[in-house]
Amino acid sequence: MYLCTGKFLREFKKSPDPLGYVTRVKGDRVRVMQLSDLHLRLEKGKESSQLEGHTGNFSEFIKDLPQKFHGLIVSGDLIDAQDIQKKYKEDVTGSTERHHVFSREFIDQAAQELGIKDIRKQCLVLPGNHDVLRDEKKPGSNGCPERIRSFMENVHKHFDGGTTGNPSTEDPTTSPRLVLLGNENGILAIIGLDSNQAAYTIASPECDVWDHGFVDRAQRERLEETAFLLAEKFPSIPLYLVVTLHHHLLPVEKFEAR
Repeated sequence: MYLCTGKFLREFKKSPDPLGYVTRVKGDRVRVMQLSDLHLRLEKGKESSQLEGHTGNFSEFIKDLPQKFHGLIVSGDLIDAQDIQKKYKEDVTGSTERHHVFSREFIDQAAQELGIKDIRKQCLVLPGNHDVLRDEKKPGSNGCPERIRSFMENVHKHFDGGTTGNPSTEDPTTSPRLVLLGNENGILAIIGLDSNQAAYTIASPECDVWDHGFVDRAQRERLEETAFLLAEKFPSIPLYLVVTLHHHLLPVEKFEAR
């Protein structure tokens, strides 16, 4: 995937070979699997064997699929940060990194079993609120800097197929992620947005909704810039745009577990 920073978009705009950014797909169909809210937790004893059982079952499910896939979307909450906060108070950062590494390895294995050959160009992995753990005392933030760093170092960098330089902690919150799949007969452009703003995902006096995400103006403008640039670079090729994010697009009424 590509992180659509200003620098990346300028380089893409100047490129004489925009199809070089597209992962080639034979035929006229592109198959993409989406996973979300894995909430992976590293446990000990019985719980560990249960996790192994679940991941093993998923692996068998993939192997039984009749066709291979061209792309994989993982739209957030790879790990269960709240559980980490409770159990690893003395080593929260270290435990977060271990969980991020484990989730990366899980996605790696799933991608290979799906038949994906280049994970850096065919996988789009977004952070969820558990991955970056926002601070309710800072409602305008997109996450804890240490958590964002861990996600970028241990997950994002592994799947980043073309971002030049070293992205800052602000880049992943303002720059969409992009995967391009297809050929001269049509291109599927998958754009992932970061919807993790604390005021909209944590119940607080300033916010009367629960678990709502938010995509700020800077990211929406970058999304628009990316979409128009794709249309400009592929004027004679049908372009199909899919936008994905962690939080739901439509409001959901509160409900109590029964």
